[in-house]
Parts: sequence; structure tokens; C-alpha cells
Amino acid sequence: MEKIEVNEDGKVNPVVDIILPAVVSLFLFTSTFTVPNVPIIGRYLTFLEICSLFSPLPIIYTYLKKGGKIGFFTLASVLTVLVISLEIKHALIFLVEYGILAVIISESIKQKFSVEKTILFCVAGSLAGGAVILLISLLLQTGNPYTFLVEQMKAGLDRSLENYISVSAGGSVSIDDLKKSFEQFKKIAVYAFPAFMIVGSIIGSLLNYVAARYFFEKYIIKRSLDRKSFSVWHLPDYYVWGFILAGFLVFLPLDISKKMGINFLIIISFVYLFQGLAITHFLYKKIKVSNLFQRLILPLFIVLMILTAGPFIAIIITGVGLFDTWADFRKIRTQTQTQ
Repeated sequence: MEKIEVNEDGKVNPVVDIILPAVVSLFLFTSTFTVPNVPIIGRYLTFLEICSLFSPLPIIYTYLKKGGKIGFFTLASVLTVLVISLEIKHALIFLVEYGILAVIISESIKQKFSVEKTILFCVAGSLAGGAVILLISLLLQTGNPYTFLVEQMKAGLDRSLENYISVSAGGSVSIDDLKKSFEQFKKIAVYAFPAFMIVGSIIGSLLNYVAARYFFEKYIIKRSLDRKSFSVWHLPDYYVWGFILAGFLVFLPLDISKKMGINFLIIISFVYLFQGLAITHFLYKKIKVSNLFQRLILPLFIVLMILTAGPFIAIIITGVGLFDTWADFRKIRTQTQTQ
């Protein structure tokens, strides 16, 4: 596959090209546990938690603009500061969650990989890096990063509960019922944590890929690359067997199979959610909604509905994406077969 050549001037300004992106990346990453949270967007997310997802973006931009050596040097600077100022586990977590992702996205954009291949490589890289770091940590007995991440997830759920209570104060649901529901969900979330890690990796990878590609086209190569419209994107039909297998494992009378099934079901359902969103995008393109509404307002509205209306809307969109395998709502498969 043809590689995208970037015209570099060869000049490197240490302050602008290394220190500045490293500082921005550090601030985005550390802000979630060093700055008080500011609740926004309903009851589930906070402003700082959203910003932290873009921690690798300054490194990616430097990597794409100034090359791999400067990108690696910027990443190494971030890791060094984290080790010195905080703890080594924070540096390891940054490396697994964001450092590996930054390198893979940068190279994928340069190599013109598809978004599907890029996200797959990002998730696989994060999982492989996490497994290696977990093994090293256990051998050196420096603390278990997996346990630390689980505790961070529990703390995040507790913050979500506090935000939910503050938003829904005076509602029909009592605070005691909310706390009981969150405690039950926390128990499920612990053994479904691998699935949540993968889903989180997909979200972070996708957000950073889209943002990095925009900056790459707008400010670095200054031209648009060919891309396939999201409205016609769909999963290969054989993916439905993964959904069926996950459901089968959930209903087996074995604890290990139930846990595996729930993890697989969360992951595959999340992927089909995107297929449902692609169908939604196709529909409002077909009725000739304005470009501004297509690109900004309606997608934001869908996300807000998913975040604030609970899982019900997400389940509906996921169901639409799943049944598209047979219904072919956009007639994409029919067109392919007739060509």
C-alpha cells in the first residue's frame, strides 16, 4: 500500500515540537486525578474525562509533522515526567492506553490503512502491551496495574453516581435505589472489565484517529484523502456468528462461560452500535438534511440521547445494526451482488 510522504523542513524547535506537545499531553492525562471534576453532559461523563481521551493527540500530531524520531522523543518525555513526578504505574498506564495508540495511529495514517484496520491494531497493541506490563509488574512485584485500573473504574462509577444524584435530585427514583443499582452494576462491571477495557480502547482509538486525520489533512499535507462514507459502512455478515456465540455462552450453566459470554456480548454489541449509527447517518443523508446538521447537530443529538436517556436508545440502535445483516436496510449488499 502506498505510503503518504510528508514534506518536512528538517528544522526542530524543541519548545514547540517536543516540550509543548508533551506538556499538553501530560495535562490532559493527569487532569482527571489532579483537578476537581466538572460535571457536564448529563450524569455519566465529566469534562476532564472527555479531554483525557485526547491525551495522545499532541504526540500523534508531532509524530506526523516532524517524524517518528521526534514523536518517540516526545512520548519518552511524557513517560519520564510521569515516572519522576507521580508513580511508575501511571507511566505504564499511559504507555498502554495512549503511548502505543499514538504510535499505531501515526503509522496507520502514514500507511493509509483503513479505519477498521487501524482500530484493530490499536486494540491489539494495547492488549499486548498491557499483558507484557502486567507480567513485568507481577515479576517485579511493583503492584498490579490491572487491579489499579479496576479501582479507577470503581471510582469513576462512584463519581457517576454522585453526578446522577445531583442531576436527578427530587426525581421519582430514591437515592437508596440508585445506590443499590450502582452497586449491582459495579459487581457486573468487575468481571466484565476486559470488555470495558476493549470498548474504551475502541472509543479512544476512534476519537484520536478522526481528530488526527483531520489535523493531518488540514495542517500537514493540506489536502483531503479519499475516504469511504460512514453512511455505507457495514460489518462483514459473518460477524453475526460472534453475537450468536456470545449469547450461547451466556446461557450455559457455567460461571466461566457466562463471564466470557458477557464480555464478548458487550464488545460485539458495541461494534453493532456503530453499524446502527451508520444506518442512521444514511437515512438523514437520504432525506437531504443540511451538511451542518449531518456533521454536527444530529450526531451530537444521538450521542446525548444515548448518554442521558440510559441504555434504551443504544439498545434500539444496536438492534437496527444487528438486523441489518438480514434486512439490508441500505440495500448495500443487494447492489454488490448485482454488480
